Amino acid sequence: MAEIAKSKYATFVALRPVAWQSLLKSVYKSDEMGSNSLNTINRYTSLASAIHMLTKKQITLLDPDTWDDRNDVHFIQKYRSRNQNKQVFALCFSRSDQTYHHWRVFAPGPDGVCIAFYEAKLREVFSLNSNVEIGNVKYRSIGDARAMKPLSDENLKFLKHKRYEPEEETRIVYTGKTNGQYPTYPFPISAIERITLSPWLTKPLVDPMKSLIAKIDKCQRLKIYRSTLIDYRDWQSLADG
Repeated sequence: MAEIAKSKYATFVALRPVAWQSLLKSVYKSDEMGSNSLNTINRYTSLASAIHMLTKKQITLLDPDTWDDRNDVHFIQKYRSRNQNKQVFALCFSRSDQTYHHWRVFAPGPDGVCIAFYEAKLREVFSLNSNVEIGNVKYRSIGDARAMKPLSDENLKFLKHKRYEPEEETRIVYTGKTNGQYPTYPFPISAIERITLSPWLTKPLVDPMKSLIAKIDKCQRLKIYRSTLIDYRDWQSLADG
């Protein structure tokens, strides 16, 4: 899939004039726009949650019952009841480039944050835990999903309606007993490729937020940007002639 994507991109660029080639390459590689390199996955969250994660150097899986999408909640509840009512916790990531949808839905407002993890390093964090699964969500139409009934445990955990496909979601799912505690897993800061601050964060607050994060132990060298998604000067310049 990655090779196909790169091939399509190269073909598209080759067909454009030189000026467009330069612009498109800058958009494709731009950290501030949030282009997702092929080996990272994004976690959208709040600034408070991000600071907690960075300070504790821990990833905490959460209760799916709090998810906004009640379709997902229903599927997980069915999976839980099928498995002797074991506790289920999860955390969601996206393999997609950052989009307006991702920011507005998963990290809205000025305190939104996107943390890009190296996928291989993130998988290493959970590799020795038999209670944890990491899977890419599959997307199907209602007709195709009906043909899959009865749904397997795998589908209850990693299946969504096709209309959600642009999310390109990856889930970490824990199934087991935790005595009421949220499962937490230590991770190295080196597992983080970059942190992107909200496109709605007012510009005078960008440097103070970068300084705040940089003061956290072992976070001094993290790449931190503010997303330019809704205020992208190179794009705006196209209207200037």
